[in-house]
Amino acid sequence: MINISENENVVSLRKSLIATTTELIFLNSESILEEFNKVLTPGVFPEYNDKIILLKRESKPAIDRFNKWSERRLFRNSLVAHNLRLNDKTSLFERKEKLKINAPNFDNDFVIIYYLHVYLCMCIGKHFPTHVKELNRDTIIDMIEFTGQWTSLHDELPIIEGWFRSFNFHYEELSNHVEFLNTKKS
Repeated sequence: MINISENENVVSLRKSLIATTTELIFLNSESILEEFNKVLTPGVFPEYNDKIILLKRESKPAIDRFNKWSERRLFRNSLVAHNLRLNDKTSLFERKEKLKINAPNFDNDFVIIYYLHVYLCMCIGKHFPTHVKELNRDTIIDMIEFTGQWTSLHDELPIIEGWFRSFNFHYEELSNHVEFLNTKKS
């Protein structure tokens, strides 16, 4: 449980977490679809021309269902990726009339998105079983060298807690975490 005490009436953590989670699901979904539509093509992989044609044919029902949300791209660009700014660069908060947009919004939509992606994955697995079997996220992450400085929670969290205190903000979980780290050190 996360409690942000008196700030809960200003920013609903529950609503923020739900919005952030659904936006991430949506962004990942759109990235996968973009790769599927623009990269997984006979033009890019001519050696797999026949397999890709069959894959696209079998995937068509799922792609057609995604496309029933006809304004997914507008939703992605304006509201998710560019933080509630519309194409003309105005903020959604500045609008006088309600924006009508045909894009996933309800919990049921995200369940549908999940199963559509499962269907696409099964289609890909059917036509490219060897390639799918060879995919290993561990080897991909081994190809990345993170060069940022290692961050110590013991050093940094008290600094952040100080910022909170300087404005009389209280975030109980942060204080508890700092206290835990101090107890652990002793």
